[in-house]
Order: sequence, then C-alpha cells, then structure tokens
Amino acid sequence: MKKILLVAILFMNLIAVQTYAQCEGTHLLCKKQLSKEDKKAGWNVNKQSESLSVEKGETFEMFVTAYQGLEYRLSVCTDIHGGTPVPFQVAQDMMVNVTDSTGNTKIEKQRKVIFDNAIETEELYVLFRSNKTEKFYLTIGIPSTGISASKKLKKTDFVCLGVLLEHRKTKKSAL
Repeated sequence: MKKILLVAILFMNLIAVQTYAQCEGTHLLCKKQLSKEDKKAGWNVNKQSESLSVEKGETFEMFVTAYQGLEYRLSVCTDIHGGTPVPFQVAQDMMVNVTDSTGNTKIEKQRKVIFDNAIETEELYVLFRSNKTEKFYLTIGIPSTGISASKKLKKTDFVCLGVLLEHRKTKKSAL
C-alpha cells in the first residue's frame, strides 16, 4: 500500500513539474511590454512570479503575499502570437460594516476588487504596496483564441501564462 501511495505522489509531482516546465520563463515575456524607463526602475523579479500552462477560455486564480516596506509591480501576459491582452483583477480582503434587514450592524470580511485592467485599459501593469503583510488575490481571464508560441505544449487548447511580480523597497518620504 505504501508503494502505491508513493508512486501516486511521485506521478502527481511529475505532472505538476511538466505543467510548469512547458512554459518555463513565460513570466519574463511580460517585461517586453514595458518601456525602457520602466525596465530600469530598480525592480527585482519576485519568487512568487508564475509561468504555467493553462487552458484557453478558463479563469486562473492565485494569491500573492505583499510585505511591509516593499512596493510591487504586477503584470500578466501570455505567449499568444500578436500579444493578446490578458484581463485580470487584483482584489483584497477588507473588513466592512454590513447592516442586515433588521437594522443590526456587524463587521464582515469581504473581498473587494481594487484594480481591474478591463476598466484601466491603458495600464500594462498595476503598482501596489501594503502597510502590513497581507494577501492580494489575482483573477486572470485566459484568452479563448490565439496560438501559443511554445513548441513544448502538446495540446492546442492550452497556452502559456506569465504572471510577473516584481518588488523594490519603498522609498522613504522626506517628512
């Protein structure tokens, strides 16, 4: 029984590694959409960046942890020929006052979208920072059309997705 369980775990790990290996480095493609000034602004690639194979037309979700004292730049891209824009949202859990039908007010945690590039169509990336360590949630709509540039993808209904998270120390104010 232990051998079967071990083989199953190794097989699942192999599948996960294969999924990521097919699209290795796709998150670095996101830098191509940045201006020269943006590329030279002192940003470091964060280890939470992702490159993976995803099915066309699906929604991909992930979270990133932001740490106090750092600012972040987040951009999303695919390897689809022609650079199809990728719709994404950044959300954050917030405590809000909620009044029920009887007039009682209570505090609840709710997820609020703080950035939506479908609304901010001119933005290639989003900048954010946190006053404390906290999670930000990312929802990405994978384009349903287009051809992946990756020769490693075996299925044509998949595409390589890159989520580039960069960080740098927050500049101290003069006050």
